[in-house]
Amino acid sequence: MRTWTMLMFVAGMLLAAGGTAYAVPTAFDLVVFPPFGVYMLPGDSLSYSHDMTADNPTLFGDAFDPLTDQVLDVDLYILFADDHTCLFQQSAETVEMYYDGVSIGARQLPDNPAEVPYFGFELEHFDVLFAYLQDDGVLDVTLVATEGDLKVLASKLILRHVPVPEFASVFPIPEPATVSLFGLGALGFGLARRRRKK
Repeated sequence: MRTWTMLMFVAGMLLAAGGTAYAVPTAFDLVVFPPFGVYMLPGDSLSYSHDMTADNPTLFGDAFDPLTDQVLDVDLYILFADDHTCLFQQSAETVEMYYDGVSIGARQLPDNPAEVPYFGFELEHFDVLFAYLQDDGVLDVTLVATEGDLKVLASKLILRHVPVPEFASVFPIPEPATVSLFGLGALGFGLARRRRKK
């Protein structure tokens, strides 16, 4: 029974992360690993994908179409756990992150019971460049443990997007006349500064 309680807690934590209502179409993908998570030692790797398109039958919210939609914002949350083994109690726990096979750097996780919140759980937020999802709507994630030991319990990706025609209304592009007026204003400001110097 404790296993299911823990899994419900894990799912609730991830569903709550970024769970605020959004005015733009939003897709949520949740990947939950086997009970008690995937245990990783230095050198171990874990690969999985977040498919934000309509091809993913377990996707929540509004599916993303890379041909017709524009990415506005992306957030990745990964839930780790520290089992506090004596073997790695004094060492830091570090994970190297890869998106689509490209290293985005390492993240050091809290290591002892005094540092790790949520009774041994650590929810980490990772930034994702829009380009990783704009091309095909799928983010391939690889985690490589480089130091210490840890467990990976779940991963959630949140993708906010709009249809391409609406992108200009969210981030308006100045009309040529506006750009011209701005240029004339800058030119006049420059001439006024020159006159003052004389």
